[in-house]
Amino acid sequence: MSQKSDAKRENTSECSVVQLGLTLPLHPAQPITSLVANIAAFNGSQYVQDFTRDMRIDWKGVVKGNSKELDLVSKLSGVPRERMNRFACRLDVSPDGRRFYNIAGQTLSNQQVERGTLRVCPKCLLEDQRRFGRFGPHTRVYWHVASIRTCADHSVPLLTLPAAEFPRDIHDTFGRIRDHWPLIENAARRRSRRKVSAFERYQIDRLDGHNSETWLDDLPFEIVAKTAEMMGLVYTFGPKSAFSRVTSAELATAGSRGFDALIAGQRGVMAALKSVQNESQNINAGHNTDYGHFARWLERMAYDLRYEPIRKIYRNFVFQNYPIAKGEVVLGVPCSKRHLHSFATIANEFDMNPVRLKNFLWGYGFATGKRTDALTTQEIGYFDAEASEAKIREVVGVIDRIEAARRLNVNRWTFDRLRKLGIISPVADFDGLKGLYQPDHLDDILQQVLGQAETVEHPVGSQMEFNVACNKAKLTIEEVMPRILNDEFKWLGCLKGIRGLAGLVVDLEEMLDLFEAAPLPGYTKRELKRLLRVNDPTVTLLINRGLIRSEKTKHPRSRRPMTIVPKDAYCEFLDRFVTLGILAHQIGTQAKHVSSKLEKLKIDPIQLAPRFSKIYERRRLRGVIENGFWVIDAVPSVR
Repeated sequence: MSQKSDAKRENTSECSVVQLGLTLPLHPAQPITSLVANIAAFNGSQYVQDFTRDMRIDWKGVVKGNSKELDLVSKLSGVPRERMNRFACRLDVSPDGRRFYNIAGQTLSNQQVERGTLRVCPKCLLEDQRRFGRFGPHTRVYWHVASIRTCADHSVPLLTLPAAEFPRDIHDTFGRIRDHWPLIENAARRRSRRKVSAFERYQIDRLDGHNSETWLDDLPFEIVAKTAEMMGLVYTFGPKSAFSRVTSAELATAGSRGFDALIAGQRGVMAALKSVQNESQNINAGHNTDYGHFARWLERMAYDLRYEPIRKIYRNFVFQNYPIAKGEVVLGVPCSKRHLHSFATIANEFDMNPVRLKNFLWGYGFATGKRTDALTTQEIGYFDAEASEAKIREVVGVIDRIEAARRLNVNRWTFDRLRKLGIISPVADFDGLKGLYQPDHLDDILQQVLGQAETVEHPVGSQMEFNVACNKAKLTIEEVMPRILNDEFKWLGCLKGIRGLAGLVVDLEEMLDLFEAAPLPGYTKRELKRLLRVNDPTVTLLINRGLIRSEKTKHPRSRRPMTIVPKDAYCEFLDRFVTLGILAHQIGTQAKHVSSKLEKLKIDPIQLAPRFSKIYERRRLRGVIENGFWVIDAVPSVR
């Protein structure tokens, strides 16, 4: 066809395009290029570009998702434009010159959309042919997203078809599928199964317009996908793993692991980063060494502000987990406060003999090696900056355990319990400075406990010394002291003339009120006796024999051991048994009358000693007593 006739056809109005007599429907998730390629083949065209030229449609415009060309395709195919818009793939250019695609309302970078490479699910294509006929096999928009590598319908890895050979256009999806149909059939038989990852399902759901109700919904699609894979690479295969040097299967694994961390939010990302740091061969390595390609990739992404939420999490992790000095810049932001020291950085803060500094760091818990002159900086690692600086300065003014207990005026056993509880904290606890305490810290504890206490000559009424009250209330120091320090007691006293905690006085009734638990969820023995209308020995027997299920618990106020019967256990018992007392009450007569009549009917209670109340099996009373009434009025005659 001549150039002159081509130009004339291009100038023909859009109105000249009419719906074809031979057309095909648009399937769910089918790209527009796939629809046009299938219709072209259906109308006898071997190459889609020839078909679109004959139909006066710009094939390249269709590939780019141009609105004008999509309108023409809609008229040609009879598919409503609003349906075509759902999965149309539109090429666009950002103000800074970056090319990107908009698919189903999601933004994907040019590298994230497989356009020249065609990946398919062979099982889907065979199923398409069975369902829709020879021209039914079609691609899905998901197969064009680079980070979706598995078919969600059949749980098999996507198959990459050979490159298109001229004159076959790379976007002629149906033609390429037809060219390699034997390969697809063979792959459908041989393709091994692979579980669809949560990462891939998230991407598919997002393209389908579903929200995950997580923070990832606020991030652009491509940021989630690319971050999951890049972070997953270092998380799974180490800092030297590069995106360009791993297989598709490895990228699927990496993306899955990275996404699992990413969807958990900041905590999940930091946990993944911490795992990588823990696996580092050199504990004193910097973050660039530990995270390799991932760290350098985040550095390169500085131009794209959409990555800032990810960069911020990484940056904050580095500030908190590496010895970054105040003012040191990570990913374009200076550190506002040092969080960690290494031996080298803390040595710059203190003019101290290196051996002595190492031993202090070990003694204060900032190193893992043995406390020897040979302790290495590798064994010391990283440690809290603020705490280590404060500890190193603490060298005078401390007292030992015996003096500290005397200062609080408690015995050593009580002192150790308060320390174990965390109320008392030692300044140091290692060889040479074992069990040392700051006097001001101990005085603060006394002030917290006794600062507002009323001085009394001696306890009156329900007032009593602290230890005595704890014993009577069945409570421990560990339970009560934190609530005293939390100002939950309205009244505290201090015995006149007795210093320290030994003079502490509390009100027993207030203590019991404060620790009183919720009412018991069941019946006590006394309540059970009343409900079952039996005597005390019978209640004890039922519980001891396990005829009625019971639980050991504590009284909600006195905390003394006691037994309760859960309400469901009570109901279970009454489903099987009924007491003579209950029967008599329901019928409205005396128990001896009921017992006598049942005896004449040869219905005996379960075997119990005479001192126990009578109990009957309900199954034996069926047809005799129903709903509190006698069903049988007369005693049957005996032949």
